Amino acid sequence: MEWFYALTANLWPIISVLQIAFIVHALITRRQIFWFFLLLFVPVISVILYLFMEVLPDARRSRVSIKPVLDSFKSADARIRERQEALDEINTPENRRALAQAYLQAGRMAEAEQTLEPLLTGIYRDDPLFQYEVAQIKFLNGKPDEARGILQKLLLQAPHELKGKARILMALTLEKLGDAEGARQQHLEAIQVFSGEEARYRYAEFLVTQGEKEEAGRQLDLLLKSVRKASPTYRRQEREWETQAQKLKQTLQA
Repeated sequence: MEWFYALTANLWPIISVLQIAFIVHALITRRQIFWFFLLLFVPVISVILYLFMEVLPDARRSRVSIKPVLDSFKSADARIRERQEALDEINTPENRRALAQAYLQAGRMAEAEQTLEPLLTGIYRDDPLFQYEVAQIKFLNGKPDEARGILQKLLLQAPHELKGKARILMALTLEKLGDAEGARQQHLEAIQVFSGEEARYRYAEFLVTQGEKEEAGRQLDLLLKSVRKASPTYRRQEREWETQAQKLKQTLQA
């Protein structure tokens, strides 16, 4: 076993970085609690197991890497500087979106909006994803009327995989604008086309604001039942909305 100890001694700096990154990843993505203890107390073996059992399968399914996890160790200003340099070097829509997201995560809404808005007038003005992201930032930036205008155009041409998210955002936008019936219709349509549980949770929240607590409770029960009957992968993906639904249901029962 001497070769093993020699190898791990040489790789220890890398293992330590991966150990911390995987612990953060496990907490952020709400993996089973045993991973936290394994990664904390049995670093070498658990890092290898976590890589092959959790990170790589997720990367193959969703084409993501652990870069966002590693980025979480950087300050907001560092992420913004890095993305600004990338945009200055190559002005692509992807680099512009990355910079806007960095501003958004830092709570700098106006700068996020200014970064993305040129995409609405350039050659990408009809790109549904860019339209959605600009509408989302305008909504978050307290401009629901402008967000509604973009979403009205987007919903006419949005692909199926984006239509559910766009309808959720439209429903929230109409709520902000005081159009309760329009919001209700968008919530109901979002439930029909959205593939996850966020649409039903958002509708339950809306029902609470309308004083329809009994129907809100019924929607939450449907959400929780759907998650309980689903595969472990789906339940992990929807854990945020399952947790939120449980909290809202407890509030309704208090």
